[in-house]
Amino acid sequence: MHRLLKMGRNQGGFTFLEAIFQLFALLLLSKLFLLMMLSLSPLYQKHAVQEMRWEMLIADLQTFIVQADEVLVRNRGTEILITNGYNRRIVSKSNETIRMQLNGGNEILFIGAETLNFKRSHQYLTLYAELIDGTKEERTFIVPPEK
Repeated sequence: MHRLLKMGRNQGGFTFLEAIFQLFALLLLSKLFLLMMLSLSPLYQKHAVQEMRWEMLIADLQTFIVQADEVLVRNRGTEILITNGYNRRIVSKSNETIRMQLNGGNEILFIGAETLNFKRSHQYLTLYAELIDGTKEERTFIVPPEK
C-alpha cells in the first residue's frame, strides 16, 4: 500500500514551470534561426544575380558563335574576333568588364571579371575567366573550322 501511495505522488512528467522553460528555449532558438536565415539571404541573392548575368553572357556568346563564319583568338588569348558577313564582333576584357565591339561601337556584356582568356583547339573554343569574387568559370563552345 505504501508503494502505491509513493507511486501516485511521483508522476514523472513535466511540471508547468518546466514546460514554460522549454517553450521559452524553443522560441529563443527559432528567433536565432530566423535571424541567421535573414542575414544569409542577401549573400545568396548576390551570388544568384551574378550567376544569372554570367549565364546571359554565355548565351550571347553562343548565339554569336553559332551565327559566325569565322572565330579567331587574338592578342595571346585575351580577345576573340567573331565575323559574320560584314559584322565584326571583338569580345575582350576592359578593366572589370567584358565588352563587345561591333563595327566600332562598344557594348558591355558582363561586369565583374578579374581575368579573361580564350583558347582555341581545333573546333573548340574554351573561355577561362576569374570573377572579382574569386569564382573561376570555364566554358567550351564549338566553333566553325578555321579557314
